[in-house]
Amino acid sequence: SDKSIEYLEAYSALGAFYMNFQKLEEASSVFSRSLAIQSEVTGENNEFYADTLASLGLIATVQGKYDIGESYLIKSLTIKEEISDKNKNNLITSYIGLGILYMFINSYDKAEKYLNKYSMMARKEYGESSLGYADSINIMGDITKGTKSKISFKIFLKFFVSMLFTK
Repeated sequence: SDKSIEYLEAYSALGAFYMNFQKLEEASSVFSRSLAIQSEVTGENNEFYADTLASLGLIATVQGKYDIGESYLIKSLTIKEEISDKNKNNLITSYIGLGILYMFINSYDKAEKYLNKYSMMARKEYGESSLGYADSINIMGDITKGTKSKISFKIFLKFFVSMLFTK
């Protein structure tokens, strides 16, 4: 049966693989299928479901479907906030995803709000010498200047995928 936890984990790995190689349509299809199965097998109020929503939100953002991306990312964050300790790093992916999305649509106040949360959490979780914290400072500098980040979609995809699947 394709409705076991092992299959869901395989869907996530395959989706991450496609994202890493910028095959966004394929990744979206895999994650959408996984999400439908997760609703039946694990329910919707868990971190696995929230991470799949975040992945779909990122894909939609990269494709320029900002309303859809925002919807997925906010739902992901809401689930994570409901089920987890606010200090855990599983909120990081939602914060960075929303922060970058809001930068792309020039909503700098919202971008700053989420990226500031991301920055504080990255500093606490990974330390001031970490790449994640350094990236957050660079992105925050771009917001302060009122410009879009120079981060490329390719680099962002690889960074986001590594954040999602290295816990």
